[in-house]
Amino acid sequence: MGILQRVKTCWIAAICVTALLGLVVLNGCESDEMRSAKESYTSEMQRIESQVDELEAEIVKAETLAATEEVPLDADTRVALEDAISTAKAEKDIELPEMPSRIEEINAAITELKEVDLAGCLDALSSKEAAMSESIEKMKLVTNPAESFVLERLQGVDGIAEMEP
Repeated sequence: MGILQRVKTCWIAAICVTALLGLVVLNGCESDEMRSAKESYTSEMQRIESQVDELEAEIVKAETLAATEEVPLDADTRVALEDAISTAKAEKDIELPEMPSRIEEINAAITELKEVDLAGCLDALSSKEAAMSESIEKMKLVTNPAESFVLERLQGVDGIAEMEP
């Protein structure tokens, strides 16, 4: 009976190992729908992370411009730029969720992630930056114009006979 008991134990062990391997293999298989949902989720996350990175870089650039001691012609452009920086900082602080485990939850998360778009905020910040830079350049023309600019403007004035650079 000792040999029969050992054979029986070996068979039970073999069946358990086979069942365990079967579970491991089946657990590793994903449906095409699940794989597609995970890829879409990952793609949306990468898109948002890329936008956040772009926005962070633009914020640094805008903060440098706002901190400059150069005076803009229109002082409101500095205030508008600082407001845009504050808005951008608030917009970029997005809590991105971990990938859910169920396909329905993944699809719901994808729908939510598609609604996140930082492009408008980035465009607003860029336009405020451009307005501030342009205003600074205009102030430079007013307070310290280039010689060629002055000569060009004086050429059209009546009563000026001769000019020398």
